[in-house]
Amino acid sequence: MPILLLILVLAGGGVSFAAENTLPGDALYPIKVHVNENMRAFITVSDEGDVAWDIRRMERRLQEAETLAVEEEFNAEVRAQLEERFDAFAARVEEQIARLRAEGREDIAARLSSNLEAALRAHERILAELATDDGEHIAGFAVRIGLARQAAVSGRSELEAHVSAGSSTNVQEAAEGRLRAAEHKIAEVTEYLAKWEERLGASATAQARARLEVAEKTVADGKVKLEAGAYGEAFVLFQQAHRIAQEAKLLLEARKELNIEVSINVDDDDDEEDGEDASSGDDAQEGDEEDKENEDEDEDEGEQDGGRSRGRTDVDALEGMLFRLR
Repeated sequence: MPILLLILVLAGGGVSFAAENTLPGDALYPIKVHVNENMRAFITVSDEGDVAWDIRRMERRLQEAETLAVEEEFNAEVRAQLEERFDAFAARVEEQIARLRAEGREDIAARLSSNLEAALRAHERILAELATDDGEHIAGFAVRIGLARQAAVSGRSELEAHVSAGSSTNVQEAAEGRLRAAEHKIAEVTEYLAKWEERLGASATAQARARLEVAEKTVADGKVKLEAGAYGEAFVLFQQAHRIAQEAKLLLEARKELNIEVSINVDDDDDEEDGEDASSGDDAQEGDEEDKENEDEDEDEGEQDGGRSRGRTDVDALEGMLFRLR
């Protein structure tokens, strides 16, 4: 099967590239999900990368749902198709994270769970905003994503507790790794804001900056814990800071690319939940490299602009993949 996929991609690179902009119901959509995405999975060389790519595939299905909702094409058939694909990848991610934990790589599992939670929380809010105009199908889909997000919160919190209970040296390394990832993510979102401030508008920009201030304050609190030797608490705080910044980035992208007025601020309940997580309590070098890879992909996606909102794709990543294969 991988050899067949390789032949298809090399022989039909133009078709494969064009398929990246498709949505459910389009003629080339099967190429996107069965060829392009499977080929990307085939060339992923680490367990962490496999999980990160499956999380990204979950996000791609959510982005497709959002685009179709904006275009008023999200119906019962599309909902069933996207829910089936989303659930399949969610089950795979859960299984892979459980395996990482069983292998003693709980810091990596916790990081991936935190990234998943941030993505689900942001897309749940985007879908809920779209549901006010689109009706029952998108509203039901948003509820389903909310349940997945709740499960991710529970799993992430449990993993963080296990990381915090580990040996002092390992927890310190995990906390320091997550600190670097959080600071990098905050810098990335700050740069994104500077680039798109005019298009995003004053209100969204101000909201995002307020969220980044919260993330920076959380990092500062984590550094205090780190210096005091409370490595587990520091790890949890750096995880939280990374989620805050990542969620802000995803919501900003939705405002820019879908042209919807989704708030960047979070509800009081969300802040309280994060605060409880921080009081209850990274990655090694390999985990940091994976964070950097995901952030680079996010930046590529953020620069896609103009035309139909289908531009939220991994076209640049696919083009690079095809170049490497050749």
